Amino acid sequence: MQIRLHLFAGLAESMGSPTLELELPASTYSVKDLKERLASLYPAAGPALLQALVSVDQKFATNDSTLSEGSEVALLPPVSGG
Repeated sequence: MQIRLHLFAGLAESMGSPTLELELPASTYSVKDLKERLASLYPAAGPALLQALVSVDQKFATNDSTLSEGSEVALLPPVSGG
């Protein structure tokens, strides 16, 4: 299945682009599975990916949320500062 990723802040920098197209296995795929796969493909982004807030098709999602063909996923890294 094909999904489109929108990456923000440090994630876009460490993964080399603000948007990516990704081909995933056709089986049921969760947000947690996606984060783990991206962490293996982009090790430098791993810690931020695992903590990132996620939206799927413009709705906030949890690690248990499932993805489907054509899903649009946004990954927002944790924010720090004061």
